Amino acid sequence: MSTMTRWTSADLERLPDDGTRYEIIDGELHMSKQPHWYHQFTCKRLTTKLDVWNEQSQLGEVNYTPGLIFAEDDDVVPDVIWISNERLGNALEADGKLHASPELVVEVLSPGSKNERRDREAKLQLYGRRGADEYWIVNWMLRCIDVYRRDQAQLHYIATLSEGDSLESPLLPGFSCAVGELFERIPRERDEHHTSPRMGSYRRFNQALVDELREQHHFTPQKRGLEANTQRFGSGVSGRYGVSFARGGRVRVELYIDEGDLERNNATFAALLARQSAIEHEFGEPLEWEPLEGRRAFRIAVYREGSIDDAEENLVEIRAWAIDRLLKFKSVFDPRL
Repeated sequence: MSTMTRWTSADLERLPDDGTRYEIIDGELHMSKQPHWYHQFTCKRLTTKLDVWNEQSQLGEVNYTPGLIFAEDDDVVPDVIWISNERLGNALEADGKLHASPELVVEVLSPGSKNERRDREAKLQLYGRRGADEYWIVNWMLRCIDVYRRDQAQLHYIATLSEGDSLESPLLPGFSCAVGELFERIPRERDEHHTSPRMGSYRRFNQALVDELREQHHFTPQKRGLEANTQRFGSGVSGRYGVSFARGGRVRVELYIDEGDLERNNATFAALLARQSAIEHEFGEPLEWEPLEGRRAFRIAVYREGSIDDAEENLVEIRAWAIDRLLKFKSVFDPRL
């Protein structure tokens, strides 16, 4: 019977100093290549904005790529952090590394699904478990920022901020930054997402979806539709509601939950599944109950046929269907979560 190797901080000391970033999350080794120019540019811009505010407030310290060692099997290098003076005194040890979480952690996405899963899933759960109060995921390719904040010992998705929004935080009194300023010197023509007709179709569909949900149903404060096959919305728990154009010519509306702990996830899933009959009766149709292989998360979803390449009249019908199901999901599941 094979067992998976659990990496520790000691193992990192034996790895080559070859420009690769090595991190350990829950005993698993994560490797990333030297970052893109615009990844580093975005880190610098955000660090500068935070540092200007911090010099005035004198409430803490801003730093980029610090060593952050929570435990021997949780050893990472976030892109940007802000830590209060009080917490810094206890977190910074003689080895020059932080050994407790900063209040604010920021990761700037790198291209590639593996990198995105690490920051959106593994690191989100890590920082939630280890005490970060706020987590920003910055996407320089799509020019937006996903904001997560702590509530009831977990990080919860709050909103996706776009170029026309202001980035602010209750952690940083008086700090305000126009999101667009972080990306204004990144040429759009270098971003394939902005030149792809399919991504443009996703953006138009998602923008209409977000606008109607916000203006007519008060479902979300979000203002920007993503140039992606999925549009996410906060669920009020450690997860999200979402609409996705899935594989196989299907559209999915879902509730996706990851509470950061396999046992808690399994218990939540089992409790909901035990009420499957009542839930589906209230929802008005059968649902797909999907533990996700290889992840702690689970998904409850409903599907229909459809593609982003469908005719406009079909996309209007798909959007109306998705909105109706999102409202049902919120009505049925919010009281149970």
